[in-house]
Amino acid sequence: MFSNTELDLALALGLIAFTLHISAYILYAYHIFHERIRPNAASWFMWLIGGVIEYLTFDAIGESHWSTSALPLACVIGLVIIFSATTYLQLRAYFNPSTRKPISYHHPEKSDYALTIFDLGAGFSWLYWNIPGLANMVAVSTTIISFIPIWKTTYLHNEEHPTPWILWSIAYLCMFGAVIVEGGEGLFFKLFYPGYYFLLHIVMVLLTLTYTRKNFIACIEIYKNFIKN
Repeated sequence: MFSNTELDLALALGLIAFTLHISAYILYAYHIFHERIRPNAASWFMWLIGGVIEYLTFDAIGESHWSTSALPLACVIGLVIIFSATTYLQLRAYFNPSTRKPISYHHPEKSDYALTIFDLGAGFSWLYWNIPGLANMVAVSTTIISFIPIWKTTYLHNEEHPTPWILWSIAYLCMFGAVIVEGGEGLFFKLFYPGYYFLLHIVMVLLTLTYTRKNFIACIEIYKNFIKN
């Protein structure tokens, strides 16, 4: 059983994580509408499938409470927001000649299709073997497949705005704290979700922030030269 203080702290952290995560997606949608970022609706639909599976499998781990499941739920809501925004913009550009511009939306990567296969496989394995923690870990860990192309594009062109990625990173830290405070069964699997995603997102922060981008890229180049030699 949890004390009232522990539950209050966990709920507070969960609420902060939920709010920050949704806010970051709204801000990301704002940048999409202003054509700073040009993603493809098909990619976001595939990521939405993965988000739903990750939320359902995470929520099924042990005795999960709203405080820890809030961020995965916010992720699903956010993915719906971005998918809707990209679908609207691409349909508007296609059917309305007056708004048709030479906008080059990023096409889905092969990695997006591979990620969807992993996500669906994780979902079916959860339903068959009823091991939600392991299924969630598989779905979450394979997300790096879709992050590598984003890292590469940001590394080369830096189209992304840092603020959403900073908010997402802070949100995952808050979720991590909520999981620790809440404790309970399946703690390792619960911690894996926010810990892993924090690492993926913090790379984007380093690649997009003016203060860190130059030094981070320099470190990457040093590492690449070291590998070659």
